[in-house]
Amino acid sequence: MSQHDESVRCVVLGQPDRDRADAIDEVQQRTTCELTLTEDPVVAFANVCMALQAQAARATWGLAKADPPLLLVVQPDHWSDYDKLLNAMGMYAPHVPVHLWQEGRLDLLPVKVDESEPHTSPPSMTISRADTPIEPPEITAEEIEMLLTTETPEP
Repeated sequence: MSQHDESVRCVVLGQPDRDRADAIDEVQQRTTCELTLTEDPVVAFANVCMALQAQAARATWGLAKADPPLLLVVQPDHWSDYDKLLNAMGMYAPHVPVHLWQEGRLDLLPVKVDESEPHTSPPSMTISRADTPIEPPEITAEEIEMLLTTETPEP
C-alpha cells in the first residue's frame, strides 16, 4: 500500500460487522485513505472506476495523485459475484491493488485477466471546450415551412 502522505481512495466491500472494522483499522495503519463503504460488488467496482476517472480529471488540472485507488474485499467467500468482480478489475482496472481481509489477515491479491471474456473498453467521456463555437446545421426553406405549417394531415 501507499507510503505517501497523500490519501488514497479505498473502496471497501464488506458487511457492517467486526471483520470490516478490523480490516479498515489494518488498512489505515498502513496508509492514509479516504473510505468508500459498500455492501454490493457492482457498486464497489463502480466506485473504483469513478475514483480512476476523478484521478484522470485531477491529472488534466495538474493535481494527479501518485497512487491509484485500492479495493479492499472483506471475507471474499461471502460474495457470490466475487469472481465477476475480480474479472472486471482485471479487465478495466488491472493496476488497482485488490486487498483481501480473511481470517484476521490482510493480503494483496494479484489480479489476473480472464482471457475467455471479450474485452471491450468502458465508455469514455468527451468534454468539449466552452469557447469552441458551435455551428448550427443549415435549415432549408422547405424545412422551415414544414415546421411552421399547422395543418395536420387528414387520415
